[in-house]
Amino acid sequence: MGVYDHSIDALDRAALEPRGLEHLQQSYGSPGSTLLAVPCNQFPRVDDSPDPRSLAIPGGPLVPARELRWRSSASGGPGGQHANTANTRVELVFDTGTSRALSDDEKARIEQKLGRVVRVVASDERSQWRNRRLALERMGDRLADALEIPRERRPTRPSRRELDRRRGDRLADQRRRSSRRWSYDPED
Repeated sequence: MGVYDHSIDALDRAALEPRGLEHLQQSYGSPGSTLLAVPCNQFPRVDDSPDPRSLAIPGGPLVPARELRWRSSASGGPGGQHANTANTRVELVFDTGTSRALSDDEKARIEQKLGRVVRVVASDERSQWRNRRLALERMGDRLADALEIPRERRPTRPSRRELDRRRGDRLADQRRRSSRRWSYDPED
């Protein structure tokens, strides 16, 4: 089994090809049926729509697909003959140092918590496509956790009521402990 290193795999390339209505009817239409479909190349293209292969960090920036590196290899576990022949294990690698999507502060925060190169592996599913989705989701979660800035703690003084309650608890504990002690009583 070889290890394949690629940025855009064959499935993604096929999804990017403009295909016409004839292709859809040949693939999915049965004889005599009417297939209602719009060719992919006739959809209006919106420039700000995110690429489905890009990484959307929750609460953070959008990392374009060209900055992510994918590796797929054979996955262990169940699956029979399919698992022996398919490269379903997916590794997603993101180099924060070369990223243009992150600011210098974000890069520093991620490098401090996770290192310069962040790696995520997914081999939970039997499908490479589902493992790719899992890897993207996990990478987004890890980067979001690393980018989170912890709130600064503001020290507070306990209230007078709280101090009185603590003092009462301490005195009650002292009385309880002193009642456990054995004392000599000469009259007994």
